[in-house]
Amino acid sequence: MAPSASTAAGSSSSAPRPIEAQPSYAIRVRTTDAGGLFTEQPFTITVNDVLEDLLVNSTQNVSGTYNTVTVTATGTATLTGPLTVNTALVVQTGGRLNTNCQPLTGPGTFTLAAGATLGICDAAGITTSDPAGAIQVTGARSFASDATYVYNGTAAQVTGNALPNPVRELEAANPISVTLSLTAGVTHVLRLSSGTLNTNDLSLTLRSTATRTAYALHNGGLTSGNVTVQRYIGGPAIGGYRHLSSPVQATTVNDLATVGFTPLVNPAYNNLPYVAPPAVSFPTVFGYDETRGGVTPAFAGFATGYFSPATLGTALTSGRGYSVFMPGAKTPDFVGALTTGNLPVNLSVTGTNSSPNQQKAGWHLLGNRYPQPIDWDLATVPEGMSSSISVFRTTGGNNGIYLTRANGAGSLPNGEIALGQAFFARATVHNTVFTFTNALRVEANPATVARPVADTRPTVRLTLASTAPDAVADETLIYAETGATTGEDNRFDGLRPGRNTGAVPTLATIIDGQEAAVNGLPLESLTTGTTVVELTAALPTAGTYTLTAADVANLPTGTTVSLLDRQLNITQPLTAGTAYQLTASAPNTVLAGRFALVFNAGRVTGTPSSFLIDHSSLIIHPNPAGAADLVRLSGAAAGSPLTLFDATGRAVATVAADATGAATVPVRGLAGGVYVLRASDGRTARLVVE
Repeated sequence: MAPSASTAAGSSSSAPRPIEAQPSYAIRVRTTDAGGLFTEQPFTITVNDVLEDLLVNSTQNVSGTYNTVTVTATGTATLTGPLTVNTALVVQTGGRLNTNCQPLTGPGTFTLAAGATLGICDAAGITTSDPAGAIQVTGARSFASDATYVYNGTAAQVTGNALPNPVRELEAANPISVTLSLTAGVTHVLRLSSGTLNTNDLSLTLRSTATRTAYALHNGGLTSGNVTVQRYIGGPAIGGYRHLSSPVQATTVNDLATVGFTPLVNPAYNNLPYVAPPAVSFPTVFGYDETRGGVTPAFAGFATGYFSPATLGTALTSGRGYSVFMPGAKTPDFVGALTTGNLPVNLSVTGTNSSPNQQKAGWHLLGNRYPQPIDWDLATVPEGMSSSISVFRTTGGNNGIYLTRANGAGSLPNGEIALGQAFFARATVHNTVFTFTNALRVEANPATVARPVADTRPTVRLTLASTAPDAVADETLIYAETGATTGEDNRFDGLRPGRNTGAVPTLATIIDGQEAAVNGLPLESLTTGTTVVELTAALPTAGTYTLTAADVANLPTGTTVSLLDRQLNITQPLTAGTAYQLTASAPNTVLAGRFALVFNAGRVTGTPSSFLIDHSSLIIHPNPAGAADLVRLSGAAAGSPLTLFDATGRAVATVAADATGAATVPVRGLAGGVYVLRASDGRTARLVVE
């Protein structure tokens, strides 16, 4: 029988007993009326189960009935059976709830906080109040916009009418399909883990702002239908040239239009001889065609490669870049199927190399074709292509600067190429094929502070800037590594695609007559003898400039580096922070042949003291020549003839200096001994052949 308790009037009650969860309690109550008669009346009291609260702060399987359920920031709750909530279920920021195709019901409320994650298995997705979907509590349902929603069912799913727009992250992890029920947006990451995400002819937008650009990660899944990919453009409000690339398929030039910007094309711009169109019809969108450079000697300039698309309906070619003049603080978008998979791009080499500022053969404006950042340091670069890239950064109007990266060094701090970013790359062999692959794609996390491994290679980094307020500095970098040579190396060097534009100066070293932003030297060149690296500077405006040794690091013990100024007959030893002033008396001054970096190992074998640096003399390196086929000479007058004499006074070789005053002198086959190299102005330099 059920437990019972009785209380008589005028008497003490029995000792209290705790109430426990039981089906029922039977109670008899006795009372005395005015006449002293006793009456007794029975009662039955039913006691429901006492419901517990559940706190999930680790990985835990959950089922049953609870008063409240709280999944904390460190918790992951996975339903392994039906779950009933009487008061509330809350998934806190950082917490995760996997519904796992189990019913979640009850009279309580549901709250998914910002920064939390919800795994949705139900075919109906999530709904606002219907008795359907993964969450079916009858209380209020709250789904935060800044949360992550993972659709991981095993049968076809729809997202449901409760999916916020936008969400922080959206993941399609259903091997069959997930279909949008409403317009959707993503602020951080669209993860395509398996199956197909069908847009259902509804808008799905990867959003971009000044602080973050959403991207799509293909990791086994695909999309069906168009996606809108935004790309916020910062920089000066006055506008400038931005090098952009489409992350979607089959879009057109007209897709670059946005509030406050309408693209303009004009195929008349492409005529050669070139005649500038009137300002009102000057194009704002340009492609780049390497084969246009070098059409004739008069039109061999690097800029000749730019062309205007024929119409606004012209396709934006996947994997290629476009130079677009647009104001800052704009958000163009690209609408089309998301691009994924491999794409081979053929690279031609048809331009000329007639001077450092003219078309250098093989330059191509490529572009990140994926709706996700890529890392160029992960690229497999074919033999007929330089491993370096250059990104153009506008500083307003026609002003801009090239940032270059080669072999992990240069003014571009890392290999990341953002979503929608184009870049210059260079082929050195005609019809070389570079292939974009998904292996290049990387996840972006701007909240993570990059801490690159310290570079232990010998390095000298020089910067050049006008002394005007807010002047933009250019830089060139010289480093040494085993395997590099003093000539052009696809793996080690980064040539410049062109000089900086507008009021930004250009500083470069010279490699085989071409301007380089990154110059890799053989490590042994800094441990023996003297090595000379020619510098050139283009100063766009008259005034004073400062050349600074921003970094001098890891030079071999005993090796020094100096700046040689032949015009002023000065050798300035360089350490980190050393500054040197130079002046341009007129606009567009180019200083070629005046400056050089001189590395002196202090251990010159077989070379008399007279062979060391003399400001007024020609400079030869390597010297002694050893078994080298060639030596390089610097410091001659541009275009002047140079003659090499043996000890008997017989001329054994004649060469001419290039536009920078440098020349290559053949020494293979010469007998060992001392030779004299004479310039047309009478200056001489002695060369030892060992």
